[in-house]
Amino acid sequence: MCRDQKLVEATGTLHANNGNAMGYQLTDAGKSRAHDALSQSEYFGAMPVPLDVYREQVKRQSIRNIQVTRDQLTGAMGHLLGDYSGVLGIVFVLGTLGIGMGYPGQPHVVNRFMALRDTRALRRGQWIAIGWAVVVYRGMLALGWSARALIAPPGDGEQALFLVADAVLSPVFAGLVLAAVLSAIMSTADSQLLSAAAAVAHDWRLDTASPDAAPALVRVVVIALAVAAIALALFVPQDIFSRVLFAWHAVGSALGPLLLARLAGWRISALGSAAAMVSGFGLTVVFHLLVDSPGDWVERWLPLLIGAAIVVSTRQDATHEN
Repeated sequence: MCRDQKLVEATGTLHANNGNAMGYQLTDAGKSRAHDALSQSEYFGAMPVPLDVYREQVKRQSIRNIQVTRDQLTGAMGHLLGDYSGVLGIVFVLGTLGIGMGYPGQPHVVNRFMALRDTRALRRGQWIAIGWAVVVYRGMLALGWSARALIAPPGDGEQALFLVADAVLSPVFAGLVLAAVLSAIMSTADSQLLSAAAAVAHDWRLDTASPDAAPALVRVVVIALAVAAIALALFVPQDIFSRVLFAWHAVGSALGPLLLARLAGWRISALGSAAAMVSGFGLTVVFHLLVDSPGDWVERWLPLLIGAAIVVSTRQDATHEN
């Protein structure tokens, strides 16, 4: 059969005194067939178990004979929620989703929307923002998983990027990664400082009330904020991510409800506006210091909802003057 399929060819008799013993060797087609077989299984030798036993074991591995219980799921995936399960797990997820509620109140984000040229630019900006968010968040997940696979899980998750860069990149490229991170930090910091300086100059009417003293006062405000930020970084024992989330929600709860109301065309009294901003910011600070809730939902939702309730309750008719 092998000769018929041209897998082997005769090389002649093996011994001169025995003309019946023929030698054979693989042809090119035979060698190709052998390589294909070896690529599927390189095992050579006796079967380790009888074929019937092997078939029975394969049948036992069917998922039809596996029963998954709640306790097994909790044991396998409970670490994703920590000590929170059931209703507390739902509350934890809602608290985490509350991070996105701080966006409308961020001055440096709102300034970008205010600078848009027209509706077409707004639509283009939406696609750019969503696309960039997808890239960044996917990159964050990939980085975290890579750090756990390539190196021991870091005690400080904020060092994962630097540890992976140091482990897999040359010193030059690792230095570029570090420089990029520092550049992003400085970009955010100066945006916040400029937003604070612009708010002081605009809200206090410095450009009209005291134009000569306005630049000096704005510089004093920027320096004071920088000193306060340095003091918080040195003396408040928290990681950077927690500090950013706290500031994010404090500003978002203070300004978000009021901003959305004004975009909807509502007129809010001066007293209601002040009450909404003070309650949103102040309650975020209080809950951050005193309440430890699953997913920090109390800190992330209650100040925002209370501020929104104040805005709604102090809404005025369009004909009513502030």
